[in-house]
Amino acid sequence: DDQIQKQAAEVKDWLCRRADLQPAQVVVASDASGRKVDDAQAGDVDIIDDVDTVVLLQSKDLLSQPRCLARLYAANTNRAPIVTVHLAGVAGEWNFETAKSDLQNLDNTLAQAQASALTAACGAAPAAVGRVLSQVIPNVISKPLEIGGAPTQFEVSTARSSG
Repeated sequence: DDQIQKQAAEVKDWLCRRADLQPAQVVVASDASGRKVDDAQAGDVDIIDDVDTVVLLQSKDLLSQPRCLARLYAANTNRAPIVTVHLAGVAGEWNFETAKSDLQNLDNTLAQAQASALTAACGAAPAAVGRVLSQVIPNVISKPLEIGGAPTQFEVSTARSSG
C-alpha cells in the first residue's frame, strides 16, 4: 500500500535524524531491489543477526507477506525486541481481534507460493511461524500512528511517549 510505504519512509527518516543512524542501518522490509514483499528468500532473514530492534508498522497486509513474517520470526528467534506501531486510518488496518487467530492459521491462509517462500526464507513451516508470532505480536502494546495526520504528528506522538 502506498500510504504504508510512505509512512515507513517517514519513520525511517525520523529514526535516522533522531537516533543518529545511517539510512543503511534502517531497513524497510519492502526495500529489496524492486522485489515484491512476498518474494522471500533465505538471505532476507540474515539481516536480523545485526538488528538491535525491529519496528513493526502493523497493517493487515503484513499477515500475508512472507518476507515480513520471516523477518519477524527471525527477530523473535534471535530475541530482538519488536516494537509495534499501529497504523491508524489506513486501508487494510490491523485487526487486533483477529490477528492472533490469523497468525495461528497461517498454514491455511497463505497461498502456496507465499507458504513456500516463507518456509524457504526462515526454514520453518507456516504453521510453526504463525504459532510463534501469535504468541508475540498480538500481546505487544502498540503505539497508534495516524497516517492521515499532520506531517509533524509522528514527531509530536513520539515526543509525548518519551517525555
